[in-house]
Amino acid sequence: MKKIKFGKRLIGPGEPCYIVFEGGGTHNGLDTAKRFVKAAAESGADAVKFQYVDSERLYHDKKNVKVKFSTPTGSKEENRYEVSKKRMLTPDEWCELIAYCNECGITFFSTACFPEDVDFLVENSSVAIKINAGDSNHYYLIDYASRKGVPIILDGRAKYDELERGVQICEENGNSNIIIMHCPPGYPARNDQVNLRVIRSLAETYHYPIGFSDHSRDKLMNFPAIVLGASMLEKTITLDKKTEAIEHYMSLEPQEAKEFVREVRAVEEALGTGREMFNTRVGTGGRRSIVAKRSIPVGKIIEISDLEFKRPGTHIPAGEYKNLLDKKSTKDFAQDEHLDYAFLE
Repeated sequence: MKKIKFGKRLIGPGEPCYIVFEGGGTHNGLDTAKRFVKAAAESGADAVKFQYVDSERLYHDKKNVKVKFSTPTGSKEENRYEVSKKRMLTPDEWCELIAYCNECGITFFSTACFPEDVDFLVENSSVAIKINAGDSNHYYLIDYASRKGVPIILDGRAKYDELERGVQICEENGNSNIIIMHCPPGYPARNDQVNLRVIRSLAETYHYPIGFSDHSRDKLMNFPAIVLGASMLEKTITLDKKTEAIEHYMSLEPQEAKEFVREVRAVEEALGTGREMFNTRVGTGGRRSIVAKRSIPVGKIIEISDLEFKRPGTHIPAGEYKNLLDKKSTKDFAQDEHLDYAFLE
């Protein structure tokens, strides 16, 4: 698997997991969007992601676009068009939001829905363009975005042939800075929908970094995702998960976001390199030395029955016992005395 350049960071094998908080699905305008940016920056995350959407242009049918989701009080339903319309920002507001990301020291990137969105985002320092899962077969958009020289994030929920074609288009355009996200469906996703082993399957199929966009109820699924090889984690952020609207229930509040980043880094540290265990030294206190099991007179030929193995390992190591067998003692060894090569021949 290759590493890719993503803003100021590298993403891929041997690099810390790239942590992204998604604010595009839960903000209600510039004010809350900026509060998400601040919370993400204070958590220690690497980036914050939004969704550049022109709802009026995107939706032809503005009525029959319902989406079901769960809240603390039960199942709800919302109109996708109405939801996305509440989260539309003007170009000036987008510029203000991006400037605020820079001020807070956190990387910004966004989903794009139209070529003009791509142009605006790239011109205003979005370090990558994410292609929405529903646009996995929008090959013109993928083609257009992949020519801009920034990393492209594709959604692994696509049909196999769609994902394969999306990757192929990027590569044909000379863009090999690709990340493929495993994004389980559902708001939130049930445990039986998460299918974390897809991360490993995608990694075996493609030589690009694989990420995990978590739609599950809490943060738990992200930790096995790291173990399975996820190089990027994306989790939605909210100010209040009790908000009766789509995505809030499966999101992290600011304090949880801080805990999440700490826990991810702790898991990474605990995973280690996979090699250190073979080089770890056991201290002498846990090792054994060879001593006389009973008194050994001068001239005695050493047998295994003459040897005992006791801690600490400060003299002849237990592993060298065969070197002592059939040797002749040139001195008297008292019971429990350490044997010494200087007095064996």
